Amino acid sequence: MSTIEIKGSLFTFFVVRILSADTEQFAHDFRLWVQKSPGFLSSAPVVLQPSLACSLSHPELMSIMDILRNAGCFPIGIITTDEKTVAASKECGLALISKDPQKKAQSDRVSASAKVIPAQIVNHAVRSGQQLYAKNRDLIVLGSVNHGAEVVADGNIHIYGSLRGKALAGAAGFEQSCIFVRDFSPQMVAIAGYYKNLDEIPPEFLEKAVQSSLVNSQLSFSTI
Repeated sequence: MSTIEIKGSLFTFFVVRILSADTEQFAHDFRLWVQKSPGFLSSAPVVLQPSLACSLSHPELMSIMDILRNAGCFPIGIITTDEKTVAASKECGLALISKDPQKKAQSDRVSASAKVIPAQIVNHAVRSGQQLYAKNRDLIVLGSVNHGAEVVADGNIHIYGSLRGKALAGAAGFEQSCIFVRDFSPQMVAIAGYYKNLDEIPPEFLEKAVQSSLVNSQLSFSTI
């Protein structure tokens, strides 16, 4: 009898975008980010994503990984097509992750089934400490999402009350997902791994009816 079992699964990872190969500047900026959000990435697996203009050598990539580890998180993979960075990531033991298979998998799930999966509807408030996950579908919350609560969906998220906790849409990598909130003051919002904390959200959108979406791999907000 085999002592192992291997199966496919989907997990949500945080993505750390790297906009420059200047590791000293990265260390400075990351330290400031951690000071704003202490403990947020503690023990969290993260995937690195250098910008198209950022090509990393083995020493530069190792330095960035050490900075992340010293902050308590665990770099496990990288999203890149740059040949120099790909070679460096292999030497560093990082998994090479492509975003295309996630999009293809999402498309295959939709086209493989002629039957529409109805949204998961929650007709009560989501309390602090609770987490809800709508797999392969939208999530509709008729009440509020309190501070310390978390709602996650592979599709869109609709919140008809207040959002004071965390909302993560497009958890399977579907970047066209959106988040719709009637009263918007979140701890954090994320779409397909791209996220912003409360202090990174322009104040003109707080306590308003807001749509969150991805535009050019950046979280964008608009009133509705």
